[in-house]
Amino acid sequence: MLIEFATGSANEDRRGLYVQPSYRLTERLMAFYRYDFLRTDPAEPTRANTWGLNFRPISPVSLKFEYMRTQPSLRKPYNGLASSLAIAF
Repeated sequence: MLIEFATGSANEDRRGLYVQPSYRLTERLMAFYRYDFLRTDPAEPTRANTWGLNFRPISPVSLKFEYMRTQPSLRKPYNGLASSLAIAF
């Protein structure tokens, strides 16, 4: 499980956190969920939920597929899909 909290102050005060549990389905496939919360004063807070799969066909290569649902507090939520490729060298 990954957890991070951050806060900062510059032109705006910002606070945020994420919590990301994961579960290994097979040796090469992992499922994960991520909850994000961001508050930027004076704007309203934003929450996001992400579900995804991380596949490692070979050791240095990682393919990630995600479905995201983002909910700004006072606005309509929106959904998205994302994929990424990471190669370690």
